[in-house]
Amino acid sequence: GISLLQKKGMPSEFFRKKERIEFVGYKITTEHIGIKDYSINKIKKQISYLLYRNLIQPWKSVPPRNTSLPANGKDRDFLTAIMQIRRYLYGNLTEITLQKYLNGTYKKLTFKGIMSFYPLINDEEQMIELDRWLISTIMNSLRLRKRLILNRLPNFNTNQFPFNIGKGKLIEECKKSIQYGKKRLIEIPSFRKIFQAIKKGLIAEGIEKVMHPDSGYYE
Repeated sequence: GISLLQKKGMPSEFFRKKERIEFVGYKITTEHIGIKDYSINKIKKQISYLLYRNLIQPWKSVPPRNTSLPANGKDRDFLTAIMQIRRYLYGNLTEITLQKYLNGTYKKLTFKGIMSFYPLINDEEQMIELDRWLISTIMNSLRLRKRLILNRLPNFNTNQFPFNIGKGKLIEECKKSIQYGKKRLIEIPSFRKIFQAIKKGLIAEGIEKVMHPDSGYYE
């Protein structure tokens, strides 16, 4: 049978019509190419797991294991979680390297993170929504981490980074925080930022230079 891909509410020559189709990992509409819902859920699940494993799970065991107590504005487990999420999204790229590529200081980059499996997406609003989800999920994880620590250590000082940060200031405070003598080490990764970098590479060098080596798009 035949069905048409068309905008919602538009009259169709055929009874069967679709507002979107899914192909490989993509969700395609008449306006955008985005990541399909199933793949988005897998990405969210992996990031949620990284936050849980580093921030929550250690304090649920008796006694707490494989964890360090946050002190003096340093939370090693939070830093580890952010770095693992960044590596998952960006591959081996740092925030500074990515920024230099976007402003033209660096001319070429190699992309190997999860987002390099989706070099053809152009739905920037989907990336913005994922960034909102990421911030909200990190904040919820930090709140739960604080409660778990206080259950074990009632006198624990929560008036320190990162527990004293409001949702609206998390991005700013993490970006300017200096951890172990290094800047931007704990900056929150951004779906939108890596999307913009891959899009720039796609236009400048073509899909083969930006897609993940294991994508297998052409097999």
